[in-house]
Amino acid sequence: MKSKVLSCITAGLVLAGCTSTAPSSEAGTTLILADIGATRQHLLVTNNNPFVWRKVTFVVNGTYRYQMEVVPRGSTSITLASFVDDDGQPFSGTAAGLRGVDIAVGDAAAGRQGSFRW
Repeated sequence: MKSKVLSCITAGLVLAGCTSTAPSSEAGTTLILADIGATRQHLLVTNNNPFVWRKVTFVVNGTYRYQMEVVPRGSTSITLASFVDDDGQPFSGTAAGLRGVDIAVGDAAAGRQGSFRW
């Protein structure tokens, strides 16, 4: 009996630890749903929202930027060498050098802004 109770408690703790909460959006902003992946030379971004993103800025490692007017729903591939710093120098690393990706959407649903951080 004791092992059954212990098993139930352990299972409950494991399930509670696996529960995820969706990130909340700030008032006046739109929640941006994205998946980030990479190949050796490309950043792969998946727009999981039911709308396109407009006026989008991607920032890799807090330094290298790339802008797109429209990011459609679904997957988009961006060459890592397309990301440049303030001096115009391209990102010279590979996907192994990615430490973070920030996405700022200037016009998401209903003209509101949104952001995503990986």
